Amino acid sequence: QGNNQMDYFDIASASNAADFGDLYASPYYAAGGISNGSRAIFSGGVGRNDIAYITTSSLGNSTDFGDMTYQSIDANSNTYGHAGCSDDTRGLFMGGYHSSGNGTNQIHYITILTAGNSVDFGDLAQSREHGSAASNGTYGAAAGGQAPASINNIDRVTIQTLGNATDHGDLTLARRYLSGWGVEAKATYVGGENSSNGNRIDSVDLSTSGNATDYGDLTNKRYAPASTGNADYGVAAGGNSYDNSNSAVNVIDRWSMSTAGNAADHGDLTSGRQYGSGVSGAAS
Repeated sequence: QGNNQMDYFDIASASNAADFGDLYASPYYAAGGISNGSRAIFSGGVGRNDIAYITTSSLGNSTDFGDMTYQSIDANSNTYGHAGCSDDTRGLFMGGYHSSGNGTNQIHYITILTAGNSVDFGDLAQSREHGSAASNGTYGAAAGGQAPASINNIDRVTIQTLGNATDHGDLTLARRYLSGWGVEAKATYVGGENSSNGNRIDSVDLSTSGNATDYGDLTNKRYAPASTGNADYGVAAGGNSYDNSNSAVNVIDRWSMSTAGNAADHGDLTSGRQYGSGVSGAAS
């Protein structure tokens, strides 16, 4: 069961979210959120291959963009469980669900300002599903996920150069259902399904191959949050709590992108949700 509601909030100032509009449908596991700062893209979901977009400065419902075109690799698969990242012009969809549990290694891309279907970019070094991706504007990196056990691998591509990914390093913990945000040389990957450290924030230098380091903690353990941010902060919204209720939470956390440390409570979503995606862009 999905939720087609879109919330928005001010990343720079602690605040609760408000209703932005509705997506094309009620997608579940719609992990492919990307943005160029003015247009935001949402892709896929269980049983769906839709790509939709919004203009971040105008409240309202999403508009059809095109279709994801790489679902035919597995008759039992759908276009979900993939990870999205972008630069100013190009968005990438990395990995995704496969009925084997091993995930896929495919990378597809779109041109954000030109509506159309996704096109083959290359392959990941490590197949995965339910991972996360982040970008610093030059490089995009897919991290974590399952294949079928949880993995800690980080793969990196140059966004403007078609081709296969290379192994960049490892997360501090193997986990799936994490989320990520990057700026300049740094990517942060947060949360995830790991029995001991579901509140972990990892930091990775995308400019130089190497392993992640422990950056701090979220305010509570959770998996399947949605992350985005700006030049100063990363945010993680919603997710599934680790308590016995197994319920979606509405908490929004925020952390500094320049200084290692724990996240702080930023506000609340209009309702609890999980397995969604986050994007950011200009308000005007």
